[in-house]
Amino acid sequence: MTDLEELWRSRTDEQLLEAFSALEEYSEQGQRVIHAEFVRRGLAEPTKKPITFQDALAVRTLHRRFIGSVCAQWLSLIFLVFLGSYFPRSVDAALGLLCVGVFVITWVLVPATGYKLMKQLEVESPGPLAILMCAPLFSLLVLIGIRSFTARWSQEHGVAVDFLGPTKQDLARLGGGDAI
Repeated sequence: MTDLEELWRSRTDEQLLEAFSALEEYSEQGQRVIHAEFVRRGLAEPTKKPITFQDALAVRTLHRRFIGSVCAQWLSLIFLVFLGSYFPRSVDAALGLLCVGVFVITWVLVPATGYKLMKQLEVESPGPLAILMCAPLFSLLVLIGIRSFTARWSQEHGVAVDFLGPTKQDLARLGGGDAI
């Protein structure tokens, strides 16, 4: 093992990711050693600069908030349209008012959260999609389609994601520990 290989083995994952983001600044031999260390550790090589823990946590939080608000929007709409007639009149009025309130709140929350999530996922023009999300049908379609934006973001930053955004394991790897 060369001194250079030994040096990069002693570096942390974060230091290795930082070096990879500025790979062109290293000699050809240094680039080979950095690539070899990535392979040895089983790390995914990002195509962009490394993502911070705070950025990955923000994506995960926005994913959860977006999913929850779209579900609340649809549940309130379904209740208002289909289930309201199954309850006694006094309960029906109270639940109907509650559902209208939830629907109005989600009418604002869904596009706002969707816009923030798409900005965090580095989508080029999230504004038009966010405006369309005021309509429940489009918010559901965006919820289904957001997976493609997340997959692209995940590949670019080397962060594993599931339906709720960055995985707990990758957040811990990025520096969040077990507190997530």
